[in-house]
Amino acid sequence: MSIDYAAFRRELAAFAREACPPEIRAVVAAGQKITKREYQAWQQILNNRGWGAPSWPVEAGGTGWDIRQRLIFEEVMAENDCPPLYHHGLGHIGPVIIRFGTPEQKARFLPRILDGSDWWCQGYSEPGAGSDLASLQTSARRDGEDWVVNGQKIWTSHAHEASMIYMLVRTSKEAKKQEGISLLLVPMDTPGITVRPIRTIDGWHHLNEVFFDEVRVRADNLIGEEGKGWTCAKFLLERERLPPANVARLALMHRQVSALLQEAAQAAGARRDFGVLQHKLLLCEAELQGARVMMAQATDDLIHQRPLGVQPSAIKMTCADVAQRLTTIALDAVGPEAAHRFLAEEGSDELPAATWIQNYMFTRARTIAGGTSEVQRNVIANALLGADQASPAAAPLFPGMLFDAADRFAQDHVHSATLPGDPVRELGWTATLVPEADGGVGGTLADLASVVEGLAAQGLQLPVVEACAVVPLLLRAAPAEVAGPWLQAVAESEVQMAPLAALSVLPEDSSLRAVRSDGGFVLDGRVPGVDVTLPASHWLAVATLDGAPALFLVDAERIGAPAARYRTMEGRRAADFVLAAVALPATALIAQGEPLRAALAAAGDAALLLTLVDTVAAQAALIRHTLTHLQERRQFGVALATFQVLRHRVADMFVKAQCAQGLVMHAFHALDAGAPDLRRTLQLARLSIAETARAAAEAAIQMHGGMGLSEEVLATRLAQRLIASEFRYGDRLGQLAQLLHAADASAAGHPPSSSSSNTPAGSAR
Repeated sequence: MSIDYAAFRRELAAFAREACPPEIRAVVAAGQKITKREYQAWQQILNNRGWGAPSWPVEAGGTGWDIRQRLIFEEVMAENDCPPLYHHGLGHIGPVIIRFGTPEQKARFLPRILDGSDWWCQGYSEPGAGSDLASLQTSARRDGEDWVVNGQKIWTSHAHEASMIYMLVRTSKEAKKQEGISLLLVPMDTPGITVRPIRTIDGWHHLNEVFFDEVRVRADNLIGEEGKGWTCAKFLLERERLPPANVARLALMHRQVSALLQEAAQAAGARRDFGVLQHKLLLCEAELQGARVMMAQATDDLIHQRPLGVQPSAIKMTCADVAQRLTTIALDAVGPEAAHRFLAEEGSDELPAATWIQNYMFTRARTIAGGTSEVQRNVIANALLGADQASPAAAPLFPGMLFDAADRFAQDHVHSATLPGDPVRELGWTATLVPEADGGVGGTLADLASVVEGLAAQGLQLPVVEACAVVPLLLRAAPAEVAGPWLQAVAESEVQMAPLAALSVLPEDSSLRAVRSDGGFVLDGRVPGVDVTLPASHWLAVATLDGAPALFLVDAERIGAPAARYRTMEGRRAADFVLAAVALPATALIAQGEPLRAALAAAGDAALLLTLVDTVAAQAALIRHTLTHLQERRQFGVALATFQVLRHRVADMFVKAQCAQGLVMHAFHALDAGAPDLRRTLQLARLSIAETARAAAEAAIQMHGGMGLSEEVLATRLAQRLIASEFRYGDRLGQLAQLLHAADASAAGHPPSSSSSNTPAGSAR
């Protein structure tokens, strides 16, 4: 049975608004600390509705929702200021009991997690066993029908208010460190347990030390087999770094920071410029979208029991980094007058800025708790630089026959000085987006993305976006009797058609002017940076005519030779054209008005999206080449891959690349859904991916040393390509200016103006 996800979203939103108590929503909306009372009250409401455990299987009391429903649930609850689900019970120990517990244990513990009766805490870290968890020393010895526990746990969140603790204990010192560990569930009111608070830099009490002195625990509170606790721990840690609530919490925090930024800007007036902070906030928003896709993929892998690899580490690092950056933005936004106000004296009114200062302090733990970011970098580096050549950086986003064909062609010709003939047209790629009725393949933009990715994966640069996407999408603006024959000619390679437009701008941003003259038209203007890698027999030119865009189809002989030819940074052949009173017949004008506006928007969106595909594919290729270099190149008698600073640097490159790939997939999802804000989605993706790509290029050049400065090295050419990519089809700063303008207009209560229509590029499909 198909699921109506839109109706599901509406149902959730209505429930959230009606069922979540206003006083709880007010706490969440203000970014204040959510108390145990508020968590438990909301959990009981959800459980009464049957939604207490969205990620649990039905037989354990869960919802049976699919991955998309689970993500929608987290998203909608966050949008409506509802508390996130309390993770220790529902996200951590609950799934462990479901996986490893006995039927009796499931019946005893799971219902009390579902209805919020039990409040759990985690006993993992010890004074001498933090990141090195296998070094834990808290012991449990068997005594009849009990386990007797002695030792200490530290950094235990909520231990002072928890009713249960799940803890790792050492039940054997004879075996290897990991093999002597077991998992116990212990009631916190058991005699011999002492909890001592730890005062932390955020001013909130949530961390504790917990001491165990001859604590007797029922033998049947052991989860799984004795000595197999490490298996349970790894299972739990993977999920600890994955819960969709991580992204939901960050999305909520993003909205809170955005509101704070607007309030602060209005209060400060002209005294402070908040554009820099808004820029940082937009980058956080983009990474949240990328993280959401990463989370969805990882959750789907969990459901289908596929190996997670390094996904949990990449997601954990991304979420921790975004959380810290969001609270840093908030700290800057509260301003100098409020920044020193931290904790109010007893009996005084709460200080509005204090919540954000406390949140800033609290998120310092995000890169430490649950495995430090340095440990996650080690995990990722070990996978990337290990003996297993099935690198997690290797899988394409758009696999299939088209990818394979483009990949093979690129491998054969990436080092060729000249290309044979006109491969883009000879291989039939120009027919991809042409409808079947016009002699084409009738394919999708995802099909064309396979070609773009296959070429970029090997570093070959061809004008696929221009010849295979922009041309057919612009031609569709013409009347059917005009467009049909030309589309067929393009599909069958009877003509060599290309856009007469700068690579640096969207098709709608033309510098050409047209005037009517003697029953025809005259074109004037300068068009810099036109791709001339492949020959063109006809040009598609967008010009301003009578104050509106017009599309002209022009024989290349009329345009003549370019004023200048040169090679671009990424290896394209480009030229500047200067048109001085170029006379055109009346038949050269093939499209105007609304059809052309829609076609320009669709072509622009498709060009930008495919450019992003090209960028992330080239970035993945650059990472692969950098890994090979680090493994093969030796300095001081050892491989560069043994230097931790380089291992961590390439791990950071990989994590950012994963987020960039998530952004691309999110943009394709928006395209498929016909999202009205597709252009904004693409702008956010461009903004984030451009910065990521440039950083990756600079890092790779540095790690290649002197070799990274030589164009003979493919990695160098890939780095050049990444740096140049941010200037194609709307540069990063131009996109940022539009996003900031839209944000200002929204804050002022005015709809933002846009040069593009809301027609989705889905017309490319």
